[in-house]
Amino acid sequence: MSSRHALRAQILHERSVLAYVALMPLVTFQAIQLPTSAVLLVTVLGILVLATAPRGMLGRMRISTAAVAFIGWCLISALWVFDSTLYINRSERFLIPSLVFLAIGASTPARVIMRGFLLGFYTMVGYTVLTIATKASAREQQATSYEGALAGWHGPFDHKNALSTLLVVGVVVMLAFESRRAVRLAVFAIIGVLLIGSRSGTGLAGMIFVFTAWNWLRTFIKQRNRMSAPFVLVSFVGLVASLVAGLSTLPIILAAYGKDTTFTGRTNIWSGVLWAIRQRPLLGYGYSGVWVSDNREPTFSMMRRIGFRAFHAHNGALDVVLQVGLVGLILFLCLLLPLLSCGFRLARKGSAVGAVALVAGLAIVIMALSESLFLGPWIPFLCLCRGMSLRAEQPRFRRSRLLQFDDDAGQPETISHQEVATDAHA
Repeated sequence: MSSRHALRAQILHERSVLAYVALMPLVTFQAIQLPTSAVLLVTVLGILVLATAPRGMLGRMRISTAAVAFIGWCLISALWVFDSTLYINRSERFLIPSLVFLAIGASTPARVIMRGFLLGFYTMVGYTVLTIATKASAREQQATSYEGALAGWHGPFDHKNALSTLLVVGVVVMLAFESRRAVRLAVFAIIGVLLIGSRSGTGLAGMIFVFTAWNWLRTFIKQRNRMSAPFVLVSFVGLVASLVAGLSTLPIILAAYGKDTTFTGRTNIWSGVLWAIRQRPLLGYGYSGVWVSDNREPTFSMMRRIGFRAFHAHNGALDVVLQVGLVGLILFLCLLLPLLSCGFRLARKGSAVGAVALVAGLAIVIMALSESLFLGPWIPFLCLCRGMSLRAEQPRFRRSRLLQFDDDAGQPETISHQEVATDAHA
């Protein structure tokens, strides 16, 4: 294959990846509700996108064995799932696509992937604004027995926290990859209005963390080596002081935000979940094997202990252990912790990929203290980030896009015509 033909093949592949990743904020996170058959077609489309990769590209990618193992463990849990009502549906919506996104992240330039994600994210934001403006039901959450009627906006999503958590992660990607100042300011303003209107404590805490962590990272990267240790020490002392101050004033903060010390009934939910976990700590009850049918165990007994109808564990780690056991949690940590450590190593060098992996990953961990964010649509997103971080660590791809605030910032990641020709003949 000639160099010109190889270049055309790569351009076709990159445009296909961009279009496919743009579907993530819309389809994977379910801003647009599609039937399972349509979701399967989207997954097949992702496999076809991978098939358009230039010769040799897929052969060079590094795949996270921990991610594959965790997804595999969730799939294998079909052997002991207590309630299989949603197992197939959610496996097809989240688990299988995760493998596709993992491969895309590991094989495609991050600039292409993140451009696609931002395209889908901006479309989702616009669609959310339109939905809220035209549908009264999108501005008020359906009442529940323990939350009551919620005045927060949720747009096309099922719950306001589904909207707000995606907004938080989208902001991280914008900070790292959106270089157009006017677009940044305009979208930030819209996101601010949506977040305030959602009245989501989880989203607000996540957004505060993102901007705090981003500015800390920005300052840390600009430190000279001899100043890094004192800077980290001062940061640690400030963090401890902030935590102490926050915990001591927590009742006042919660009251001001219309919450109570049970975190809107979450402590009751956690108590019921811990009871169920103690019955099957190693294997759990199977992927998506709880919360569905009130008359099946362990959901029936959990509801009796909780005292009202709950729909998930409201905690990421507890949700993982409840569904796929301590084994599943260990496998998940084998995916998450290397992602964060790799992200930090890359971010120290000014890598935008590393910054997204680190800050978005930590934001998900923070928000997962009160929401179940370690499963569902967040598995594909974490797999995408893990694939990108593994690719960014490869020597030939170390010239990945650098953060704009890095004084030594270079150009976005590109592959020369000569490299394409070499890949084509590999």
